[in-house]
Amino acid sequence: KNANINVILVSGYSRDELLQLQLKAKVVVDMCMRGTERMAIESSLHGVVFFTNACQSGEDKEDYPVSERHRTISFEGILKAIDNYAEEVMDPGQVKLRRLYGFEINRESMARDVERWSQR
Repeated sequence: KNANINVILVSGYSRDELLQLQLKAKVVVDMCMRGTERMAIESSLHGVVFFTNACQSGEDKEDYPVSERHRTISFEGILKAIDNYAEEVMDPGQVKLRRLYGFEINRESMARDVERWSQR
């Protein structure tokens, strides 16, 4: 309360309501992610600072290339990201995450991945 932040548990929101939350948010925290996490990816593309932990999909540094400080969830880290938003959103890991899902993954890259995985 003293930090003047709102914490919202995202569950049961419509697509439009979710978009409005993503446009207003500075930070999204997703712990023990399983599978492809749309909230993390879509929020990142809308400019949030994304935090996760090294649990399940959060361990995957290729799919979630965030810096180690954003792979550790702490109250202090979240407050720092809010207070220093302009710096934190431009962290190399955050930029890499947005570049990956905003530009690098496409139909051709996904076809190459499927072909590579099928040869294993």
